[in-house]
Amino acid sequence: MEPADVNLYLVGFMGTGKSTVGRAVAGRLGFRLVDSDHE
Repeated sequence: MEPADVNLYLVGFMGTGKSTVGRAVAGRLGFRLVDSDHE
């Protein structure tokens, strides 16, 4: 699977762990993480 072919969006309430899960998933799959809380 090419990273350019896949986008994954995590949506939810504040404080539910979206950024933590996003970092873990991105690291595991070798994807780049874009966190809108920090952009």
